[in-house]
Amino acid sequence: MGTIVEEPQTWRELLKRIIGDTQERQRIAAAMEVNTITLARWARGSITPRLDSLLQLIEHIPLHYSSSLRRMLIEEYPHLAEAIEQRGDRVVAVIPPAFYARVLNIHTSSPPNLRIEALRAMILQQLLAHLASTQRLAISLAMCVPPAVEGGQVRSLRLIVERSTPPRYFFVEDRMLFMGVESPVGQAVQMGRQYATPDQHEQHWIASCYGIASSGSFVATPIVRGTGVAGCLALFSPEANFFTPDHLQLVRSYTELLTLAFEGHEFFEQDQIALGAMPMPMRQQALLRQFQERVMRVMRQAAAEGRSLTRPLAEARVWQELGNELLLQDEAQ
Repeated sequence: MGTIVEEPQTWRELLKRIIGDTQERQRIAAAMEVNTITLARWARGSITPRLDSLLQLIEHIPLHYSSSLRRMLIEEYPHLAEAIEQRGDRVVAVIPPAFYARVLNIHTSSPPNLRIEALRAMILQQLLAHLASTQRLAISLAMCVPPAVEGGQVRSLRLIVERSTPPRYFFVEDRMLFMGVESPVGQAVQMGRQYATPDQHEQHWIASCYGIASSGSFVATPIVRGTGVAGCLALFSPEANFFTPDHLQLVRSYTELLTLAFEGHEFFEQDQIALGAMPMPMRQQALLRQFQERVMRVMRQAAAEGRSLTRPLAEARVWQELGNELLLQDEAQ
């Protein structure tokens, strides 16, 4: 018979379980700007955190533990209830300095083939943890699809990374989706500035993309370096009026960090960007499911012709082909 794991009865027992995961312990400590040893001492009961530290702890633990932690803390410290209520949904609109240090460390020390993916994953996960302490949230990152010919125009964006709190939003299979001017993501890139007021048509796109009945709250922020744009960071909440001015400022700060997660050649001047209209998300999926098969076909053809073609180059070519086909598909409607 398997061992029965007892449920934590106090907030210290719950914290001990959470920080038993090394990555979670390091993430929480970095977000709170405390030592991991301090977290362990709180869990053991050898020291008692200050009121402000307890409030930060609620904000930075994984979302699915937050309600249990609040309840247990209030049981032990009844006066904490008023402080939690006063704090409400206020968010600290500053990225922790310790996180900047972690990003720079990865940027300067990671091998080139691992650096980009590591930076994207880490920054999006930190943003999700920073904003989603008590609310559901989905974050997606899209990049400009390079033109097929040098000097050509960027006609679409492609989803490359997605993160979400439970339950998982974004219905898209295997995170495959193209976006154009029909989406608020495309509008943000086309205008070159943060965009948080989708019109009625774009709200329909949001509802279709996230599988919901209403548009909720949405903000899209282009990833800009100098005068070049590489893509867009988009956030969705099912809650109406979720994004406060502090939220929007924080999103802009994380977007600036994301410029480190793109190569120089992935930025395009504003006059090179002329996005077309893409079909709605559901209508794209039948074609996008061909992606892996088409990549293999391109690589086999190159091998048959005696040409050397890496998988990343084959994938880039297929993404361009699929994007162009979807543009033509929408124009034919």
